[in-house]
Amino acid sequence: MEKYFDVEEQGLNSFDDLSKLLTRLEAEPNSLVIRGELIDGRDTTNIRTTGSVSLVDHPDKNFNPHSRYWCMLDIDDLELPEEVSNINECSEGILAHTVSLLPEEFRSAACHYQFSANMGVKTGMIKVHLWYWLDRAVSDLEMKAWTRT
Repeated sequence: MEKYFDVEEQGLNSFDDLSKLLTRLEAEPNSLVIRGELIDGRDTTNIRTTGSVSLVDHPDKNFNPHSRYWCMLDIDDLELPEEVSNINECSEGILAHTVSLLPEEFRSAACHYQFSANMGVKTGMIKVHLWYWLDRAVSDLEMKAWTRT
């Protein structure tokens, strides 16, 4: 895995913008998405993603928390129902099952999904990233509080 990255902020204004960006990044295995915002004055090239955004005074920290209109729900180790157990043929069924278990607000919303790299490695488990566009910019703390309920 890479340790150093170049930072490129993307202007996103809609779910379509988000989905187009994610589709492009799927072909770029050395790219990643960060909800945080680069700290003012930091170089945008050859930087590390080290330092949790929650550690206020960490000397290696390069990003601060930042509210975003988008979120990614990382679903790990959700039991895979037998009726959709063939992951090569049932991706839509797997997605429908996963989304049906989310809070009501997400069930009919447009969703960009990506199965995790280890989907299918641990059999019987769903591992997927679900990307959504929200109706307002939401902080990491708000997302954590909301998804715990």
